[in-house]
Amino acid sequence: MTFPLLDADGWVRLLAASALKGSVVLAAAFLVSRALRRASAAARHLVWAAALASLLAIPALSLLLPSWQPEVAAARAWSPAAAAGPETSAANLPAMTVRAILAGDPGPGLARALFAVWAAGFLLSLAALLAGALRLALNAARSTPLFLSRWMRMAADLSRAAGLGTPVRLLMAPGAVMPVTWGAWRPRVLLPVGAEDWPVERMRVVLAHELAHVRRRDWLLQILAEIGRAIYWFHPLVWIGCDRLRRESECACDDAVLCSGVEGHAYAEHLLELARTLNRSLRPWSPALAMARPSNLERRFTAMLNPSLNRRSVTGKTAFLTALAALCLIAPLAALNLPVQSPSGKFSGTVLDATGRAVPNATIIASNATAKTKDMTVTGQTGMFEFTGLATGSYKLEVLKPGFARFVEPKVELRAGESASRQIVLQLGEVSERIDVVGEAPAKAARAPSEPSALQVGGSVQQTKITHMVRPAYPPVAKAAGIEGAVLLEAVIAADGSLRSLRVMNSQIDSDLAKSAVEAVSQWRYQPTLLNGQPVDVITQITVNFTLSK
Repeated sequence: MTFPLLDADGWVRLLAASALKGSVVLAAAFLVSRALRRASAAARHLVWAAALASLLAIPALSLLLPSWQPEVAAARAWSPAAAAGPETSAANLPAMTVRAILAGDPGPGLARALFAVWAAGFLLSLAALLAGALRLALNAARSTPLFLSRWMRMAADLSRAAGLGTPVRLLMAPGAVMPVTWGAWRPRVLLPVGAEDWPVERMRVVLAHELAHVRRRDWLLQILAEIGRAIYWFHPLVWIGCDRLRRESECACDDAVLCSGVEGHAYAEHLLELARTLNRSLRPWSPALAMARPSNLERRFTAMLNPSLNRRSVTGKTAFLTALAALCLIAPLAALNLPVQSPSGKFSGTVLDATGRAVPNATIIASNATAKTKDMTVTGQTGMFEFTGLATGSYKLEVLKPGFARFVEPKVELRAGESASRQIVLQLGEVSERIDVVGEAPAKAARAPSEPSALQVGGSVQQTKITHMVRPAYPPVAKAAGIEGAVLLEAVIAADGSLRSLRVMNSQIDSDLAKSAVEAVSQWRYQPTLLNGQPVDVITQITVNFTLSK
């Protein structure tokens, strides 16, 4: 689960991430609807319905789907200008200052304030929607069922022609209200007082329009859109989407009326008369679908009188493919782990050397293998470092500083809202040396020994160097027998520059080669290694390679 839902911070992050992802969906819906401007209103309505339904699905899918993060986020974490070469060991790590990539961390106080503002807007929006539903319920309660035979007969004929199997209840309101439709499983059509005296043609127009809403399930889609608008009340694109959905719904029902055989000019006259004589006091957020809202009548009249417009309805196959396309879009969007949605924690500490002094300019790397991120920072002059806004999870901590051994802590658990701290002590890096001892093959003439290869120093605070070297001699017995090999030695360079604790690491090597290497190397002397100006002991590894010339 990506978001903790028990605190304000989790909800704020959920809403922020969902709003950003929803913006992508709504922008795509706008572009598709523009591309379909020559298509039918029903097709454009389907696009907006899928987009607004996706807004409700994104938060749920964000909680259910495993999160993913683009690889580019991890690659962006470290981009030093001087990073040349394939290795990043302590010996060749360039001196640099790398800023940590921080996830947004609003803090608990700000998160609670933002949640309170959102909750107030949500409750106000929901209250307005519920108030409209209550007003509609009161109007329905004061209405009387319409049992006139001609109304019932026409409603049955139109329902049968439209393939509508759901029975529709006709109600007559006590006032001159606009004809409206609501209900999904028990749809109702509310007609104004005096509707029993309407001419047959007007009855046909009104019933065909309202039954088209019922057949298309427009009321249910509009309710879902209004709930989405209440949740995303702060998002202007959601308001635009809800307005487009309602507008295309009315145009699609107009197309259904015209396709039933009603002439466009006659339909426009009836609609204009209804808008002129009936009460249009329904609020924009009313859960009912009013037939003649004045806000878009002019656009609808223009469409009615244009015989070249596409008025086809959408098929079940088209609706299925649209839903599938929406799912293919929102599934990766919902799983995408944005920086704003990651609950954050704080990690800090101090880096010291073996003498207890601060180590400045040490590079700290926090790697999250699950999220594939790598955050970095450096220690200050006091040896302190801090990561703020790190996403919660398990991290591998690495500390790199030229001259010191690489420090690795494989698992540091970071939880939301918590702070973790470490005091890290760096040990001196090991000094490694290699010397080649070349002996003459028995059948060859003698040749001068080669010069020792360059010393390979792994890293030091103040680089050590050999002041006195005794070259090992090739043992005659080993030379005659053609024995070759490398002797691996480990020792401690003492503060006075001498070698202590010299021992052979590969015990399987020829004993004569090992003895010759130990006898020579034990006489070596070094310039002491200095840490903060003081000589200290440091571990060294020496490779003596015995080879025979060919």
